[in-house]
This record gives sequence, structure tokens and C-alpha cells, in this order.
Amino acid sequence: MMVGNADAFKASVISKEQIIAQNERYQRQKELLARLDSCVEEKDATTPLAILLSESTSKEKRRKAAACLEKIGDLSIVDPLRNHNFRDPALEHAANAAIAAVLKQHFKKECPYCAELIKVQAKRCMHCQADL
Repeated sequence: MMVGNADAFKASVISKEQIIAQNERYQRQKELLARLDSCVEEKDATTPLAILLSESTSKEKRRKAAACLEKIGDLSIVDPLRNHNFRDPALEHAANAAIAAVLKQHFKKECPYCAELIKVQAKRCMHCQADL
């Protein structure tokens, strides 16, 4: 004889809205992966950034997206990548390598005190006025 309460089998109930949302995420991810190959020529940083920050995408595709971000060289990727908590240390390393490459391309560095982007030659941060 089974013993349970009213909440015992609610985990097995599948919501139609959840399935639709999951299908939409899958279709969006499929579109992003299709555009990944052409994003470097188009200088589109949003596509590889969305792929790299998506936890549902495979690690190989996320590493490829990080390599694309290095080639694109857009400074707008720094803040989203710094603010994301990566579960995989290898992907975090790839994101940090992409940030370092982009900063090097633009002759910039991050202030160790306020994390704002400043010129490599700077002796004092223009944001927090800290001596470097």
C-alpha cells in the first residue's frame, strides 16, 4: 500500500507552458549556433556572448564562442563576462583569455581598485584617482 500526501506526485506533472518555453529556448539556441560562424566577419559580439553565457549550450560551442569574441575585439564584452559566474573553470579561463585579448587590442587594462577600463599607460585611475 502506497502512503503519500497531496503533494507527493506533483513533480511528475508537466506544464505545457514549460514545454513551450523550453522549445523556444532550444530554437533560439539553434539560431545563435547557426550564426556563430559568420559573427566574426560581421563584427557581431552579441551572438557569441549569448552562446558563452548560456549554461545549456555545449562546452565545445561555448569555447568556440570565446574564441570568436577574441577575434571580434569588442570592449562591450568585458562587463557581461566579468559579472557571469561560470560553473566550469575551463570556460572561465577561456572568458578571461578573451577579455585579456580584447583589452590588449585596445591598449586598455582594468583598474585593480575600481575595475574600470583605463589606458595601459595610465599612472593614476581617472575614475577612482588611485595611484597605479
